[in-house]
Amino acid sequence: MDSPNITICIHAAGNHLAEFRRCLESVLACPPDSPYELRLGFQHAPKTLHYAIGRLCPDGTRIEREQLPEQTERFAWAVPGGPSVCAWHSSCPNRLCDGTLLAVVFQDTPIRSEYVVWLDEEVCVSANWWRELAQLLTRGIDYLGHLCWTEYSTAQAEMLQSQSWYTGVPFLKRDNRVGGLFMAGFFAARAERLLEVQFGNLAEAWISGRAKRYAANIVIGEIARQRGWSQVHYTDGIQLPPHLSLGSPKASAE
Repeated sequence: MDSPNITICIHAAGNHLAEFRRCLESVLACPPDSPYELRLGFQHAPKTLHYAIGRLCPDGTRIEREQLPEQTERFAWAVPGGPSVCAWHSSCPNRLCDGTLLAVVFQDTPIRSEYVVWLDEEVCVSANWWRELAQLLTRGIDYLGHLCWTEYSTAQAEMLQSQSWYTGVPFLKRDNRVGGLFMAGFFAARAERLLEVQFGNLAEAWISGRAKRYAANIVIGEIARQRGWSQVHYTDGIQLPPHLSLGSPKASAE
């Protein structure tokens, strides 16, 4: 199989099988026109992992399995006439480990495509999603997707400022509250940019509110601002659940 032009990642946390099934089936029903790789990250979700293997792994297919640190396993196989598949399962039940899982999915094995598309399990794609997105990706944008606002607590702001990637770009403000922008539910990013991401210790630094669920996404969003990635708010062809309307992307710098 030729090197894929796109890598599609789906993240599943807990055994929400119906949601994961809808997401995966939407991608399989409306795949990219070009070759692609499928990466699946399962956070304490053995039922959805077993469904994915049953759905994507024909009888007789050889699955490569490897035990990784942090209670994580990697599974890899190729689908005849379809994508290559790599799946990671973390048996850690703590949602605060999601950031570690994102890092594994992005960085455990080399990504050979130019772009990575990230979908949470509760997000589906429509029939023309790839054709419309591919046209935008030809512009070389670093980071695009469902742009959301989050307020930083004092502790969170101090943690971000202490990271090696922090360059001193002022945090954003909304209604005199300090915060930042990040992509939730769906985003696409240049693979080379994701190699720059260092998540730090999310279990200690992000312990409350929205940050508890979207800690890793928030870190990526702030790294994007600090390092000057080009960004676009974009959701065409992406079906997002209502709760992911997390606020207007409008904000101003300090």
